Amino acid sequence: MIWVIFILFSALTRGIGDIFYKKLSFDFSPQTILLFSSFLNILFLVPTFACIEVLEPKLMGFVFLKAVAMTTAWLLFLYSLKKLPISVATPLQILSTLFAIIFGFIFLKEYLTILQSLGIFILLGGLLTLQIISKKESSQKTSSFLSMAFFSGVLASFFSALSLTLDRYLLRDLIDPANLQFWFYIFIFINTFLVFLVLKTPYKKALQNLKTKWWIFVILSLFLVISDRTYMMAATYPLALLGLLIPMKRLSIIFSVFIGGKAFKERNLNSKILATFVMLIGLVLMVW
Repeated sequence: MIWVIFILFSALTRGIGDIFYKKLSFDFSPQTILLFSSFLNILFLVPTFACIEVLEPKLMGFVFLKAVAMTTAWLLFLYSLKKLPISVATPLQILSTLFAIIFGFIFLKEYLTILQSLGIFILLGGLLTLQIISKKESSQKTSSFLSMAFFSGVLASFFSALSLTLDRYLLRDLIDPANLQFWFYIFIFINTFLVFLVLKTPYKKALQNLKTKWWIFVILSLFLVISDRTYMMAATYPLALLGLLIPMKRLSIIFSVFIGGKAFKERNLNSKILATFVMLIGLVLMVW
């Protein structure tokens, strides 16, 4: 199935992108990272400008809602990633699977088999194991279960699932991936710019850091553009159910936990990797 190849490639590039996100989080605020990266995302799409069309108001409204949901998701995720180890923050994204199933059932009338449902429970069990491990190494006075960073990660998964649900709806013969991706990035940039202004984010230090970290933003944006485009291409296939698309996209956590955990020398990494592979077993059952 071609859509499986697309979604797995999307997961790989997103996982690598998360590692660069973590690297940037040491020097930049969440809104600054999203502002710079979304601007570069638009620049990477310049070669496709000739194919871009102005959407009808109704469709443009749906794309705007998707962008609002994803802007919220990104800001919450980046805050979580800034405060928590990458091997803890990124697996929280797998919770979007649960929300996606609910959205898919309510809005798209999609159903899962018993085996796929079992896979979901195994996946969530692996996530719970991972969080129990991470709880022991929390440097905060309260555990990661109770921290604002943890709840930010959970809320990020909710809004991410909402945005991806809108993808599935819009890509069903309503908008082609190129147009959706372009207008989505435009709205993301506008939304983030407004957040940047409202929060009165200091920009002088960010611009100073950008002089030495610009290349990280370029690589990050390249991986994100590829990840988003391949996901959207997968979502155009009728057999690609929402309840399967999002779990498979979340395979990105394997790359971010293993590679990112090694790169940032995080503790209890072997146990976290084991818990992550339990999630992988669940994902295999879900696409069996």
